Amino acid sequence: DMDYQVRFYQQAASTLAAPTNVQASDGNTNNITVTWNAVTGATHYRVARAESASGTKTYFSWQTARTYTDTNVNSGATYWYWVQAAKSATGDSASPLSNYDTGTRGTPSQTKYKLTVNNGTGSGEYVEGQKVTISANNAPVGKVFSQWTGNVSYVANPKSATTTVTMPAKNIAVTAEYSATNTTDPFDGVEPVTYPSIQPQLVYVSVSFDGHSAVNGDWLAAYCGQEMRGKVKLDDGGNTWLLINTSKTGETIRFVGYDANSDAFLDCTTTIKSEAGREGTTVKDQYGKDKVIGIESDPLKLQFNNRDPFGTPVAHPEASPLLLTAKVTVNDIPAEVGDIVAVKCGNELRGRATVDTTN
Repeated sequence: DMDYQVRFYQQAASTLAAPTNVQASDGNTNNITVTWNAVTGATHYRVARAESASGTKTYFSWQTARTYTDTNVNSGATYWYWVQAAKSATGDSASPLSNYDTGTRGTPSQTKYKLTVNNGTGSGEYVEGQKVTISANNAPVGKVFSQWTGNVSYVANPKSATTTVTMPAKNIAVTAEYSATNTTDPFDGVEPVTYPSIQPQLVYVSVSFDGHSAVNGDWLAAYCGQEMRGKVKLDDGGNTWLLINTSKTGETIRFVGYDANSDAFLDCTTTIKSEAGREGTTVKDQYGKDKVIGIESDPLKLQFNNRDPFGTPVAHPEASPLLLTAKVTVNDIPAEVGDIVAVKCGNELRGRATVDTTN
C-alpha cells in the first residue's frame, strides 16, 4: 500500500497598489477638486478627507471616476485628502490610502468698480450688484434737472434727480443734465375763468409725467369742460399749491400737465394732497399737443363745499398773540367775503380768519 498526503493551500487575494499623484486644488471659490492617477486592476476609487494630517477622516462613496469635487468646504479653509482604490463598488481588494495632498477653497472676489457721478453725488467704488443712491446737484440759475445720461441702463429712473444705480462688473459713469427753464406760458397766456360769487379752492397736488415726477419749470392747469379754472408754474419739484375757481359744487375738474423738458403736454397723473377726504386719489388724462383739453379719462370729481381748508392754528401760550388788519388779494383779485386767509411760520399754522369785508 502507498500512503498519499494531500495538502490544501489558499492563495491570498492580491491587494491593489495605492493611487499616486493625488492633487487637491487651491483657490477655487466654490469647491476643492481632487484628481489622481489610475491604478492597474482597479475599477473604483474613494476619497477620504480630514481637517488635519492626523484628524478624523471622512470617507466618501466609491466611484468609477478619477476626479472628485468637494463642495462641502468652507471659504478660505484647508483640507487634507487621501484616495483609495478597489476592485468593486463594495471595496473588494481595497488598496492602502495614498499619500495625502492639501486643498484650499478660495475666497470670493471682492473686486470693486468705479462709479463716476458728474454734476451729482454718489461717486465711489462698489462691488458688483450693490445698489448706490445718486442725486443730482441743485440746478444752475435758470435751469432745471432734465435727466441722467451715460450708462443709464443701470439707473433705476433716469428721469428722477434722486435714484439708484445697480453696479455692474465694470467702471461706469452717469451725468446729471439740465435744461433751460421754460419762461413762456405754454397755455398761450390764457387766464383762468373766475366766479367772484363763489369762493375758489386752494389744493395741494403732486404731479408726475409718464412715471417720473414733475420738476421746477413744468406747468399744471385745471379745466372744467373748455374753461380753464386754474394754472400754476411748478417751483417746488412735483408738488404745488393750485387755486381752482369753481362755479358750483360737484364739478368735474380735469388736470393738464406740461413737461418743460420735452416741450409737450404728456400723460399727467395728479394726486390731491390736501383736499379733505380725497388723500391719495389720482386722475390720469391724455392730452395732444395741439389741443390742451384733450380726452377726458376717469376724471376726479371734487366736491367743493366751502369748508375750511386750513384747520386750527397752533397756540403758543408763552407769547402774546398779535391782532392784525390786512387787505387780502388772490391772484391780484381782491378777496371776497367768506374767503379764508391763513398765516404760517414754516409749516406751522399760526393764525386764520374768514374775510368779512371786501375792504
